[in-house]
Amino acid sequence: MIPLLVKNVQCATVLSDILRRCTHSAPGLANTDGKRRAVKLLSYDKQPLRQLMEATICAYINTTHSKLTHISPRHYGDFIDFLSKARETFLLAHDGHMQFTQLIESMKLVYKGKKKLMSLIKERFGL
Repeated sequence: MIPLLVKNVQCATVLSDILRRCTHSAPGLANTDGKRRAVKLLSYDKQPLRQLMEATICAYINTTHSKLTHISPRHYGDFIDFLSKARETFLLAHDGHMQFTQLIESMKLVYKGKKKLMSLIKERFGL
């Protein structure tokens, strides 16, 4: 099912939600007898979730650049909130912090003319 999702779903927030739900409702891990047991969550670093993780991060990167091409100052707050959600997802990956930092650095170079937005990003993320 995951390869089908990766191939057909392009929305970063939808992929992110699916990714989180997959770990919390992994098939065969549900407890039906009423007893409390520790539930072992699936790892984001192993297949099949790794493929979904990579697709989600890629979708966030593409969506970020797409949003930035037509952004106006009145949408900066919404964009910062979007980046915060993206960061949460990036941090689920083993090298997510580095990938998110690279995204911010590339934004600073490409969109350096949007000084107010870059200032807000630096203020929020400290990068």
